[in-house]
Amino acid sequence: MESPISGDWSFRATAGERTIGGRLRFWTERGRVLGVYVAPDGRTTPLVDVVLDGGKVSFGIVGSLGTWKLNGVLTGERMNGTFETISRVVPWEAIRGGASTSPAPPPSSANPTPTPPAR
Repeated sequence: MESPISGDWSFRATAGERTIGGRLRFWTERGRVLGVYVAPDGRTTPLVDVVLDGGKVSFGIVGSLGTWKLNGVLTGERMNGTFETISRVVPWEAIRGGASTSPAPPPSSANPTPTPPAR
């Protein structure tokens, strides 16, 4: 069964003067929601602890300074919420987008990950 967040999302967060952009891609595998963050340069970072509980969504993006834990609300074709950095609370939003030209997540040698369908 597909999750309501499955598909490609245009992602944007504003941290002071800095804008963080990219795409989020979610899919369902073996009953679990999985995902990746796709940076503007095409690099992918797996999302961790993806949870959709009613209209509430949460997931982590692992980076060089630790994991940003994003919490938000899903409303139709839009998600928005916040995450905390060392110095501030950062608002973010994601809007369901059309087909993405971003690369698929790399398959794991232990558990091959199928490429999620393009939307």
